[in-house]
Amino acid sequence: MPSKLGCCSNKCRQLQIDPAYAQQQQLALSTSSVQASSQCQFNVLMMTDHYKGIDTLKQYKQQYSKAPEPAKGSFCFTEVVYVADKFSCDGNDGALECNWQNAAEYSWTEGFDFIVMMSKQGAANVLGGIMHINSSQSYAVFLHELMHFNGFEDEYVLAEQKQQWLCNQQGLVAPNLFIANEVSPPKGWQKSIACSNKKAYKPSPNWSIMQYQTMSLSEQYRELWQKQINQPLTKPIRFSEYFAFLGLKPVFTTASKEHKFSD
Repeated sequence: MPSKLGCCSNKCRQLQIDPAYAQQQQLALSTSSVQASSQCQFNVLMMTDHYKGIDTLKQYKQQYSKAPEPAKGSFCFTEVVYVADKFSCDGNDGALECNWQNAAEYSWTEGFDFIVMMSKQGAANVLGGIMHINSSQSYAVFLHELMHFNGFEDEYVLAEQKQQWLCNQQGLVAPNLFIANEVSPPKGWQKSIACSNKKAYKPSPNWSIMQYQTMSLSEQYRELWQKQINQPLTKPIRFSEYFAFLGLKPVFTTASKEHKFSD
């Protein structure tokens, strides 16, 4: 990690970063120093624990701003917030995970729906309104995970534990997943490999971004995504709700006026 960030070990702390350098790099140093926007339907807090993550998140934001998905005004993203090791993220054993119990020790700005937490390694996933993603993953993976915020399901074989409850439901359980338990699938929908009980259907016979993360977003799925935002099947889970589920009571504050929102 560069010297201007003030450290090079796993015990980097925010207080060691030169504030002037952070301002020059459009880098926030606190989860309470960024501001939500009224211009978008969802506000996303962008966070990372390492230097490469800063650049990668900025690249994601830049690419998104050139072609907002599923439409302009859907998502707004903050400046990147450098959080060092405060959430102890680890992806050595597969899926990237963080210790969100520490969230209760910090102040958070009101008005945010989701978090993108970028660490060095580990498989990308979304849990409780929080996207965990590593800095080596492509923008297509980022979009795939972003769709999970709005309730889209993976179209590859789902984890057995998830299948046990999801695949035994009935009807439309996600914008892209229909379970045909004693009901007929929508016209034009095709068999999906998501459920081992062979009762799952997806909107298209073609591969999609929800099955292969390197695929581009098709117009059909873009329309489904926009419809889900405008007329959601279920309410999106916000990270504040997940914190409450964990029994956490972090402080939520109004952002300082001197910190501007950026998209």
